[in-house]
Parts: sequence; structure tokens; C-alpha cells
Amino acid sequence: MLAAIVLLIVAAGYFFSQSQSKNALSTAEKAKNTLKIAVLLPLTGPGANGAQYSKEGFEMAIEDIKTSGGNVTIEYEDTQTNPKTAISIFQHLQLGSAKPQVIIPELSSVTKALKPLLKNDFLTVATGVSVPNIADPASQLYRVFLSAEGVGNTGAEYALHAGHKSVAIVYVNDEYGQSSMTAFKNKFEENGGVVFTETFSILEKDFRTQWQKILHNSPKSLFITGYGPGYLTVLKQLRDTNFDGLIMTDWSLTSPEYLNATGGVRDGTIVVTVNHNAAFEKRYQDKYKKQGFMINVGYSYDTLLCIWEAYKQSDGSVQNMAKAFGVIKNLPGFMGNLSITSSGDVTVNYRLKKVDSGQLVPLDE
Repeated sequence: MLAAIVLLIVAAGYFFSQSQSKNALSTAEKAKNTLKIAVLLPLTGPGANGAQYSKEGFEMAIEDIKTSGGNVTIEYEDTQTNPKTAISIFQHLQLGSAKPQVIIPELSSVTKALKPLLKNDFLTVATGVSVPNIADPASQLYRVFLSAEGVGNTGAEYALHAGHKSVAIVYVNDEYGQSSMTAFKNKFEENGGVVFTETFSILEKDFRTQWQKILHNSPKSLFITGYGPGYLTVLKQLRDTNFDGLIMTDWSLTSPEYLNATGGVRDGTIVVTVNHNAAFEKRYQDKYKKQGFMINVGYSYDTLLCIWEAYKQSDGSVQNMAKAFGVIKNLPGFMGNLSITSSGDVTVNYRLKKVDSGQLVPLDE
């Protein structure tokens, strides 16, 4: 009996070592293989400003993955800020012989258009997408970005804390703008505030008449949410008014181009954004010779970081990568420690900044 027990122990040790060898071989094989990713960016059209920052974030992540011994290739596809174009690109990828394992769509309108077409043949990770309820783990669709609800709620909480009783919300007329406006409005009105709303188009060229109408109601504060050429028009023409109340805006003003073009509107303007890693920001600035950075950089970097982590923690198949993605916890990234919730969204730590001499600084400094 003793001899039999010893034999069993030796056998168990042998099979354990063989199992470990197979796992090591699997890891080595994954390092040799190439993880193929297609990124659907609005490289042209009204959304192109943010897309360029996203692309730079992806490139930084690829560098780090390759430095660690990984192998990732990205194929960039231009959606032209158009959901129909994105659908055509998606269908081509779906039927192509060199089909990627992962797709990364950017923009709310594009991701909403693609969502009904997903059939679990890709791991899909959206970034630059803020509309509610976009993530769907059952369809292997996740999101690594902040939410419109979080932006709107954070802005409303600040205005209420500052004692303001009336606010005018000026928002881009698309799903992101409508969602952030609704969240702000609901939170503000629940606490007794009065809200006026006015919309602008993504290509708005003249908003002066609307500003006269808005300011006629004498709001104590403004909340402006949007992006694109229309967003710049709205902020620039606000500077020409005599409004002296509280100005709040969303994370779009983290774009150095937007910040410089508007002068930050004026000192004291509040920007709803998120926490991020200052060391990564410095590295980005040194690499691309830029002042500041738009949050798209950080979130695109973190999107690829999470995908690579899921690839390492799985056998490399699409389905098992998706499962591994859904259980990521406390992964250090550009935008802080990253965890994926049961709803398929990344956790977000919102933060307020203010404009000081044309630059963004933390509100509490």
C-alpha cells in the first residue's frame, strides 16, 4: 500500500509538471502568434480630432505590448464619422479571409449601429462611446470609456454644491449630447433646480442668436456638452457675450486644440473629466511633442491593454478572450486601475478640473 501511495504521488507530480509545461508552451505559442485587431475610427469627418488622439494611444500601447514580448497588429479603418460606412467596413471584416479576432469601434452612433450585427465572432471593445447601455457581455461587447450619465451627473452635482438654482444646458444634437443633457437635467431638477436647454449641430457655424435667447432667461450657470466644429463655435461665441456666471463643460475641452482655440473660454471654467496617470501623460507629451492630452489617448491605450490582458489570460480564442475580458480587475492603466463590471463597462473615477490661465488644473489645487 505504501508503495502504491508513493507511486501515485510520483505520477501526480509528473502529470502536474506536464500540465505546467503545456501551459508554458501555450503562453509561448501565444507570444509567437499575432493578435489581429481592427480599429474603426472616424479618421475623417467631424469626429476626426478625437480619433487622432485615439490612434496615438493605440500606438503607445502596441509599443508596450511588443516590448513585453507580445505581438499585436492593428488595421485602422476610417468610418468617416458615418454609421453606414462603419457597417460596410464591419461586414467586409466579417466575411474576409484574414478576419481579426477583435474589433474596436469608436463613436456612439457607430457602435449603436453595429451592436445588432454582433454574433460573437469578434471580441468587441468600444471606446470613445458614452451613450447608456451600450455594453453587452452576452454579445461579447464591452466598453472602456466614461459614460454620458457620469458626465451629466458629475456636472449637476457640482452646480448644486455651488448653490446654483438655474442652469442652461447647451448640447450637441446626437445621442451623446442628449444622454449627458438628460442625466444633468434629471439630477438637477430632482434637487429643485430649473433647467433650460438648447441644442446645436455637430457642424454648427453660428450660435449667436441662440446665445441671446439663452442668456435672456438669466441662468446662473451653463453646462455645455459636445464635440466637433459645432462645439468650438458654441464656446468661441460664448466668449463674445457678457455672461459672468458659472461655465461648465465636458471632457472634450481636454483636447489641446479645443482648449487653445477657445482659450478655455475663460478662467474658472469647470471641466468634467476623469482621473489619469500623470507619468503616462508626461510620456505621451514627450513622445508627441504636445501640451496636455485628450482623454481619448488614455482610454484607447487602456482598451488595448485590457484586450492584451484578456488574450494572455485565455487560450487566445475569441470566446475565451471575451470571458477573460469580463473579469479583469485592478489592471494598472493610463486612466487608473481598470476593472470591468458585470454590465461590461470599465470603472471610472470622475474628476473636475478648472481653466487657469488657459491651462487645465485640478479643481482642488
